[in-house]
Amino acid sequence: MAVGDLAARSDLDADRVTAMLECTAEEITVLEAERVAHALGKPVTWLLADPQAVCL
Repeated sequence: MAVGDLAARSDLDADRVTAMLECTAEEITVLEAERVAHALGKPVTWLLADPQAVCL
């Protein structure tokens, strides 16, 4: 899924999604994790257990 698509599906800013995917985001909030996990069709526990799992 492209960054723009993921940003749109998660209702987050594309720059923020890029930072999360590149693992340059200093901190990921629970709300952001919920939105990204949902957009990817994964349970939020998947992302919270391993924030690096979403990294490219």
